[in-house]
Amino acid sequence: MEPTLRMATNLDIETLVCIRLDFLAEVHKEKWKAAPELHAVIEESFRAYCVKHLEKELFVALIEKEGKILSLAFLSIQDKPANLKSPTGKLGLITNVYTHSEYRKQGHAVRALKHLIEEAQRQNVSSIKLAATKAGEPVYRKLGFQENDPAGLVEMELSFVDSFAE
Repeated sequence: MEPTLRMATNLDIETLVCIRLDFLAEVHKEKWKAAPELHAVIEESFRAYCVKHLEKELFVALIEKEGKILSLAFLSIQDKPANLKSPTGKLGLITNVYTHSEYRKQGHAVRALKHLIEEAQRQNVSSIKLAATKAGEPVYRKLGFQENDPAGLVEMELSFVDSFAE
């Protein structure tokens, strides 16, 4: 039986929460172990995010076989002021591309990503961003993703994460 592709619904939220936590624990091993006080905050916040945004601004492509999720990928869509790089003002963000270890190297993540790229086009998104791991970078390049050069701008961030640890 061939694995099937489908989009997540509200009935999948608890499964999405579990897989998200597995993803964070695997991809960010040391940071995850070092911040156990954030686990419950992340779990609760992510569940609330899914309830509010799933099937609206959050789209999750699932690859499953016999009721088991083998692979998934998230696309969140953000509205921003329109500009030359984003004339529609809609930006996509791919996150949480994850395949359980025993199902890797079988094309499941690529299949999920291609579906999300098509969804982004249906949603009139101007561009899609992501942050690639070393393992995922060749997959994303194969799908047409390129390193982002924000027109001579320096991408910066102000983080409040440390305030949660207190």
